[in-house]
Amino acid sequence: LHMQAHSFPTRRSSDLIGEVAVSLSAEPVAGGKSVIRFGGRDFGRDKDGIAILQLRDNGMLISAVFDEVIDPTEPEDVVDAKDQLVAGLVDLDDGFYQPLSRAEPFLDFERYLSKGSSLFEVLTKCQIGCSMAISVKDEATAALPREVRQQAGRMGLALAELEFRDGFAAIIEDGIVLVQARSHTDLIEISENSQSRQVAVKSAGFEGGNLSSISLDGQELSLSRRGINIVVFNGGGQEISFHFDTHGGS
Repeated sequence: LHMQAHSFPTRRSSDLIGEVAVSLSAEPVAGGKSVIRFGGRDFGRDKDGIAILQLRDNGMLISAVFDEVIDPTEPEDVVDAKDQLVAGLVDLDDGFYQPLSRAEPFLDFERYLSKGSSLFEVLTKCQIGCSMAISVKDEATAALPREVRQQAGRMGLALAELEFRDGFAAIIEDGIVLVQARSHTDLIEISENSQSRQVAVKSAGFEGGNLSSISLDGQELSLSRRGINIVVFNGGGQEISFHFDTHGGS
């Protein structure tokens, strides 16, 4: 259960239900986003009021939003998600989502990721106890896989709508987007605290300055190459730098 557009501080939390990752986030301002992320999929509905995700014993998920301003007794647009939990969450909409085999705290990178991991794997496997910083340099769309755009959309990342030579930067913690920005002509600079580390990200597409920077506690870790640069890290001091040439495809 989560509320959106009420006067309490921005809240974020994460936990496990069985072996499925669960993350919650709510912003207090009108129009702020509410997130109920279950197994990597957002059921927050992005509407004002009280959002509820019900998990039934048979594995069915039902989501609803109660707008207590208009009518506090009737749910708005109740949706029966019809997702069955069989060894994890299976997305029946397009078949691209693959559930985590073990949605437990991300304490040992070698169990989840390696330097040879794909961009799709990085986006889907960095969940509980894991953060990532994303920085686009030059051009990143010509060979951007469809499944990556779809996964980015599920995560609420504007990477899903990235256009030719856009710059893009984001900081994500426990599957929740803490901050992100996208621009075609301007240098992007964002920062946030995540996993007890200070994260600073810069990005510029070709026309905005053509650069990438990802700094953790002042240490530069971006590989700063054309396409999508990502640094994945956890609270245990582990980190991996990735680069994906989503323009040339190599």
